[in-house]
This record gives sequence, C-alpha cells and structure tokens, in this order.
Amino acid sequence: MNERLTPKRERLTPARVSAYMSSGKRLQEFFWDTDTSGFGVRVTKKTKLNLRGSKAFIFQGRFNGESIRMTIGDTKVWTLDSARIKARSYQTQIDDGKDPREVKAQVIAADVAVKEARVTAKIEKEREHRLTLRALCTVYSDGLKAAGKLKASSDSFSAFTCHVFTSKFADVPAKQIISEDIADIIRKVFEAGKKRTADITRSYLSAAYNAAMKAKFDAQAPAAFIPFKITSNPVTIIPKIRNKKTNRHLSKQELKMYLMALTDSPVDTLLKIHMMSGAQRIAQLSRITEQDYQSEIGAIKLLDPKGRRLEPREHLVPLAPKSLGLLQDMPKGEKHYFYSNAREAGARVSQISKSMGENTFDIRDLRRTCETMLAQMGISKDLRGQLLSHGIHGVQDQVYNMYEYLPEKLDVLKRWESKLEDILAA
Repeated sequence: MNERLTPKRERLTPARVSAYMSSGKRLQEFFWDTDTSGFGVRVTKKTKLNLRGSKAFIFQGRFNGESIRMTIGDTKVWTLDSARIKARSYQTQIDDGKDPREVKAQVIAADVAVKEARVTAKIEKEREHRLTLRALCTVYSDGLKAAGKLKASSDSFSAFTCHVFTSKFADVPAKQIISEDIADIIRKVFEAGKKRTADITRSYLSAAYNAAMKAKFDAQAPAAFIPFKITSNPVTIIPKIRNKKTNRHLSKQELKMYLMALTDSPVDTLLKIHMMSGAQRIAQLSRITEQDYQSEIGAIKLLDPKGRRLEPREHLVPLAPKSLGLLQDMPKGEKHYFYSNAREAGARVSQISKSMGENTFDIRDLRRTCETMLAQMGISKDLRGQLLSHGIHGVQDQVYNMYEYLPEKLDVLKRWESKLEDILAA
C-alpha cells in the first residue's frame, strides 16, 4: 500500500461520492468515511487503457499487523448503505481473528462449487433424458446383431418397435421405469389377444435390463449399456404369460395333402426342400448362399445362433438325391439361393393350412411332424438332435465332439425321402 492517502476525511454521502474526482498527477485518490472505520472510496484517474476512469467502495484495515485493502464494488452498482454494511462485516471478521481475504476466497470457491454442481446436475439430467427405455432397447437389439444373433436382433427390435416404442414410456429414462410401467406395456399387448407376443416382449425387456445391469462388470458386454446405470430389473416381478403348449403334428393324410398343394414356385420349392431336409429351421434355410452349398459332399451349411453362443454354430445338412436335385436346378437369387424368405414361407404354409380345413397348422408344426415321424421310423433321439440341430448342449457336444455325423444324417434323409414318397403314393 504505497499510495499516499488523502488526508481529508468526511462522512460519505451519495452526493459526495458522486462528486469525487481524481485530481493532480496521482493515478488514484482515496476518500475516507468518518462514520465507518476503514471504509472509503477509491477514484481511479482516466487513462488510455481506462478511458472512463472508475470509482469503487473499498475497505482498509489491519490483520495480524499487516495492512490489507479490499475492493467492495463499483459505486454505480453498490449503494452507499450496502457498501458500508460490507465494510463493517470485514472489520467484524478481523475482530473475530479471521482474514477477510481468506473468507472472501472461501465464499467465492463455494459459489463456484455450487455453480459447477448445478451445471453438472443439468448435464446429468439432460444425459438421463437421452438414456431412455427406447435407447436401452435399441442398444440391446444392436448388441445381439453385433454378436451374430441376427434373428434374435430382428425379432427383439420388432417387438420393441410395435409394443414398447409406441407406449408412453418409450422416452422415459430407462432407470426411472418401474414395474408398474412394464406391466402397463405388457398388459396392452395381452389384452389385444396377443398372449405369446406379450410374453416375448416381456422376455426381451427383461433381457435388456439384465444385460444393462451386468455390463459394468462384463468386459464382453457392449459398453453402451454402462451409462444407463441400471441397478435393478423392473421386469423381474412381472410373471411369465403361460401359453397353451401345442402338440399339433400332421397325420400322414394331412402331410400328403400339404405336399400335394406345393407347386414349382420359388417359395414352394423352398418348402419342398425344407420338408425333405428334415424340416430345418426355415429362417436359416432361406438364408443359404452359394458359398453355403458344399458340392463336394452334397451338403448345405446352416448357421444356427440358437442357445447361448458367442457365434452361430455351423450345422451341416447333407441332402438326399431329390432335395439335392431341386437345389441344383433352381435359379440362384441375387444374394441367396432362394428368392423367398422365411416370412413368405410361413405365410404360404398358413395359406395351405387354411385351405385344408379348420385344424390349422404352422411351419413349427411341420418341424414337429417331421421329428415325430422320424421317431416312429426308429431314428434315435441323439441322431434326430444332430439332424435338426437341437438338444446339443453340454461341454461334450459343444467343445469336444466335433464329428458332423454326415453319413448318419444322409442315411436318415434318404429314408425320410422314401417315406415322403410312400405317403404321396398312398
């Protein structure tokens, strides 16, 4: 504090404060109040850098023998009374053994912390509003796709699109969703008469929440789940919707009628090969490409994603003479062997089923019919499982037993083609 203080002291008034001006050669001049100790006005002279000059209320005092001076604020902003009160508070802090500069710094730091906390909270809130139920479901379906589970990815996203994204909860933050919300979504599907779809939607929602819960601890899980901060699964308490299990399978006469209804159209050719190959899963069969036909062994390679596999299982199916001939004679699609897809095949089966009478069936019933008849022919359960790619689990089958059973499968399918010919001839 090297400035030479102005000896003049007088009780500060608004008029006097307004009239104070810097004179002489000094850059700053000080005018001190006689009413409040240490309270004054600092007038800064106009310069090239400060064309208008400035005038501010200040406080000057001594703390632990050291002279301190603190700016209170611009006289245009602070009133005289409020500035005087502030000066007195600084003196009170000194009297209490506190350095006003440190107190002011602490107040500023606390104010900054509060502002930062508010900004952080605002950012977090905005982020939460992006981490919606819709977003969680999308991440789940995308994760299935990245894992090679294309059908599960497509089916789950279809269920979400139709029944979750259209609900009022779609854009609610996923971690704010409660069990009552999930029940409301599932109930609407159930009351629309779609019992199986309701349970499928429930199952996919539960799987999405479970995946998000475990993602933080699972290095193999998509990192996109982590920001959702899911700690509980609101779907857990929602009971499964029991659907009446069907054991529908076709009689020999029904199977004959079905086979006779098939024409030489692309979709019907797909369905013929489907039946002759042992009723393989239609979605897998319809996707085979030229690379999936291994001419040297007369077999097709299907990719089976069923079960908890990181990658689809390669399932080789040798074709008996008649089905092999159909495959070789048909024109190739642009990408796949078949121009028809699984959905078209399913619709065609439904069309034939309805034309046959009231006791309808679907493509899953054809698969059940095939296995039932193979069992009646004396084909063992294990060999049926190898042929139809189901019931293959456990370490022995999944890790150690790499044998493809091609001769055994081909023998079964030759017998099966003969069986179908007998049924048609009866």
